[in-house]
Amino acid sequence: MACVAGYFKIFALAALFATACILGGPGSVHAQVSPEDIKKQFDEVRKKLPATATPTRTPVPVPSLALERPGLAEFEQEATWFKKSIENQKLGTPQPVLGHIRGKEGVPFPSPEAIVPTLTPTPVPQTPTSTPTVTPTPTPFQRPPACEGAKTSKQEHHPAVKKEKVLYDLLFISRDLLPSDPSEAFGSNVSVYPYDLPVTKGQLLQMEIYRVPCLPYRVRMTTKMRYMETGNNALRNYDKDPAGRGDLSKLMQQKLFGQQKGAKRR
Repeated sequence: MACVAGYFKIFALAALFATACILGGPGSVHAQVSPEDIKKQFDEVRKKLPATATPTRTPVPVPSLALERPGLAEFEQEATWFKKSIENQKLGTPQPVLGHIRGKEGVPFPSPEAIVPTLTPTPVPQTPTSTPTVTPTPTPFQRPPACEGAKTSKQEHHPAVKKEKVLYDLLFISRDLLPSDPSEAFGSNVSVYPYDLPVTKGQLLQMEIYRVPCLPYRVRMTTKMRYMETGNNALRNYDKDPAGRGDLSKLMQQKLFGQQKGAKRR
């Protein structure tokens, strides 16, 4: 449009100049036209011409740097954090927490409360405290005392048996009363368990197993009866009659009664 207005203006000026030449040429009856008149005519023609609009340029929007670089604000935040962390390192303070960085179209992260569940401690079952059971300390088996008098106790277990047969015969006697031939003094079926002074642990264990109440002590088991004998009755020979009184040998009489009167028995 600006080009058309320029051509139209040139054409008007050319026409005006031609008119001036005709009027001022040779043989013209009119007076010669002065330059001022021509200038005035140019001004009048210029006034009659349509106003030429100054072309306006539509401003082209300059893209913002922030729009072209969507992460600029985040970069500035990171730089601020980095600067703050250097200052904290110099001061010895904890590092600042760098916040979550995301674009405008990002999906927001859930809150820490939604990610980390609240942990409820599982109650530990209380075990009732049991009262400790006091284990009694067994009393060590002590050496049995000397028997007071001669006694025989019987326990019948097979009354229908007429003829008794010895099953076992055990005698606990002090070693100083033990004769050279125990079978002659106490019988052919006897098993002698002599004890020493002081009594050894093994001998005490044997006495504890057979529940020896005093010394000397003898237990005889037959097919009909069980005999528990203490004192001098334990030192007799019952081969002739297991249920009878038994015989005290001369050797045992000498050992028992040949000692001085008033001597203390062990």
